[in-house]
Amino acid sequence: MIRKLETHATLDRRDREAIQALPHHVRTFDASAYLVREGDSLQHCSVLVSGYAFRQKVTGDGLRQIVSLHIPGEPLDLQHLFLDLADHNVQTLTRAEVAIIPRAALQSLALSHPAIGHALFVNTLVEGSIFREWALNVGRRDARTRVAHFLCEFAARLDAQGLDGARGYELPMSQEQIGDALG
Repeated sequence: MIRKLETHATLDRRDREAIQALPHHVRTFDASAYLVREGDSLQHCSVLVSGYAFRQKVTGDGLRQIVSLHIPGEPLDLQHLFLDLADHNVQTLTRAEVAIIPRAALQSLALSHPAIGHALFVNTLVEGSIFREWALNVGRRDARTRVAHFLCEFAARLDAQGLDGARGYELPMSQEQIGDALG
């Protein structure tokens, strides 16, 4: 998470130590486990330590749209920092380790360390930008361009986290899941 936040703001030693000192516990989840369900009232935020996860919405008749993918080091649900109810599901794509942080502790950290608060805010704005690109991808691009954009974006995000996506990567998704992400 520190690496991710440092892409959005300059964090000093005290900021990094404060993040590392956050109260948290790490849980391991098998693939396909639900971390958040739509309608849940959450008092925590989560960070993906290892593995992959995705955010999804499900229609009334059970059709799924994957609306975002998450890679190690990324916060999974910063909107729960201030919103009480989940309007989506978060599910593991692979076996994953997740750090679970009390919402109040993260709120306090953001207020007491302005650089961290700034980085969390910018991270949320970047997620919004990625979401808008996904909406354009699903709504207006042809199938070949959708797939190309999806694969390139995933590589770029892996690279930004120091996970070497440009040299190649394994996409841990089934054809059905890719279809649910690309429309």
